[in-house]
Amino acid sequence: MDAHNFPLEAFRRKNALSFEELGALFDKSDVTARRYALGIRVADARTAEKIVEVTGGAVTIEGLHRTRLAFLAGRKPDDPIASGEAA
Repeated sequence: MDAHNFPLEAFRRKNALSFEELGALFDKSDVTARRYALGIRVADARTAEKIVEVTGGAVTIEGLHRTRLAFLAGRKPDDPIASGEAA
């Protein structure tokens, strides 16, 4: 798991949350939560602040930005190259 580039997804997995449960933390649907966690969609400023708040700072604005950049570069959370796990 590439927790550095996908901190919201790492938070979700660490806390054993479904995307539905994750989205409920910041008043979004499961589909939207998944899109934020994987960098497919960018959270607006208010939602990004809410994500930082509900994760207790485990996810930062910078982390959300890294997620988007990783997505645009074609990386995925379990990509061994992106996560530094390649042998």
